[in-house]
Amino acid sequence: MPQPRCSPAQDNRGMLTKPVLLVEDDESVREMVADYLRAEGYTVLEAADGAAALALLRGRQADEPSPGAVVLDLMLPVVNGLAVLERLATTAPEVPVIVMSAYEGLLAAAATERAAGILLKPFDLDQLLPMVARHCGISAPGAD
Repeated sequence: MPQPRCSPAQDNRGMLTKPVLLVEDDESVREMVADYLRAEGYTVLEAADGAAALALLRGRQADEPSPGAVVLDLMLPVVNGLAVLERLATTAPEVPVIVMSAYEGLLAAAATERAAGILLKPFDLDQLLPMVARHCGISAPGAD
């Protein structure tokens, strides 16, 4: 199966945005968050577990931008969210990571790592949008 490309998209205001990598094992939550971000004009790359997220990032083409942000659930199968956060600190330190979990202890542990944003589940989707917008490099088309 070909990997999705990490290409910029135009948001609903015609602005260019970097893609968002959404890592969530609960399909209904992943679908809801992805649909919301896409409706706001973001390209959303999806991974159902930590291993898939790391593979997707490793498989990027040299000419593709890094994701503008990773939205990462901390309770994941295969490779858990804290391990993904730790690996991203060395493999993609430029990529901000917004973590989400229903477990405050995991969120506290993520905060001591490098989390750029923290969301306690359940959260209002309107809380997520400003965090993503802050990190996804919205710019006018043709601007560098």
